[in-house]
Amino acid sequence: MRKWFQRDYRPLLDGGQGEVIEVSGSVEIAATRQSVWALIKPAENGPLLSPHIIRGFHVPGTPEGVGEVQGFITVHEGRKHIVGIELVDEVPGELAVTRVLGSLDDASRTTYALSDTAGGCRFEQRERFTVPPNHDAEAFERHHQELVDLLVQRVKLVAERTWTPYPAAPDGRPDVRFSPEYRTAGL
Repeated sequence: MRKWFQRDYRPLLDGGQGEVIEVSGSVEIAATRQSVWALIKPAENGPLLSPHIIRGFHVPGTPEGVGEVQGFITVHEGRKHIVGIELVDEVPGELAVTRVLGSLDDASRTTYALSDTAGGCRFEQRERFTVPPNHDAEAFERHHQELVDLLVQRVKLVAERTWTPYPAAPDGRPDVRFSPEYRTAGL
């Protein structure tokens, strides 16, 4: 007899199911590669980059670098969720490859890459995922491409302005801008 908490775990790639697709987006940023890395690498800066993230944190007990786990509290349709991201490969200051913990898609990976340019750096994000059998691959691809395009533009927007790493308050208290209750006038 199966216990109530056991689930049928069937990764999407078992038996060659589904089609693996990769989408990408890139943007030139008028900021140094090091300053953009300082923006995108710490989980604590997640609220600066996504309207759905209300808190990001390094999971205690995990290393810095490969094997690091970052946690994100997100809000979707009014409900809070927690997402764990594992860093599976890293070249500090240049490349990070992550996977979502608990995902049934073994092919799923997100890659963030930075390279120097004459005017600053180029930021690229790649998303690899599996489209389940009998689903609209074009719709999945469009959806993921839109998300990637939004993120690369958001990184550019924040990186080219004055931004403050989290926590911003001099006494160590979290900056009120990271509170889900904080709203700026006109937004």
